[in-house]
Amino acid sequence: MNAKTTNKKRKRFSWFRLLGVLVAVLLLVKLCQQYQSYLSMLDQLEQYEEELALAESEYQAVLDKKELLYNDSYVERLARENLGMVKPGEIRVSTVKVEDIVMDGGKEEDETTEESMGSQPNDAE
Repeated sequence: MNAKTTNKKRKRFSWFRLLGVLVAVLLLVKLCQQYQSYLSMLDQLEQYEEELALAESEYQAVLDKKELLYNDSYVERLARENLGMVKPGEIRVSTVKVEDIVMDGGKEEDETTEESMGSQPNDAE
């Protein structure tokens, strides 16, 4: 009987041991999942920080452009370059690229050339 009692204790002990190992394995798997999730969040955080830095630099560039608009000489230069504005008494002279000239019997080429030299086209034409 003494041997049977020892076997029962071993079986009971081995079941608890197996249960303890299973619980430990489950906890270890869950811990690994949490760690993997943590690493993924760190990567995402790094990506968001890069996007934030880019957005902040773009925002600063916009603020710098906005500040330039309060400068009269910058606004004047923009008006001259983009809108073709001139001061009273000045004559506007612009250049034309060869690729922009349309070769359609020479008529459009002459008009473009005359406009680029600042002369007015005839009203009779």
